[in-house]
Amino acid sequence: MSEKTAEQRVLDSQAWADFCDALKEAGKLLDAPKAPQDIFNRAEGYRYLTRMLRARPARAFRPPAIDPWRPGIPAAGAPPVPPRAARP
Repeated sequence: MSEKTAEQRVLDSQAWADFCDALKEAGKLLDAPKAPQDIFNRAEGYRYLTRMLRARPARAFRPPAIDPWRPGIPAAGAPPVPPRAARP
């Protein structure tokens, strides 16, 4: 079986399904034995997961601080880019 191209994966919704499966797997970490099991911490875990879900794409397309004319996708774990007002 040949590997699908990215375009085919988007058109047949496989990319979306894979994304949702990865999100489900991340949510399962909240059920881990070492994770706090009280309602407050569970809710905080879901809140954190949704914040990360929102923040990564927003961060991905900001221009790097070193060259604002060449936007790029920073590596995972890269330090956050300061707001434009804080840049030199």
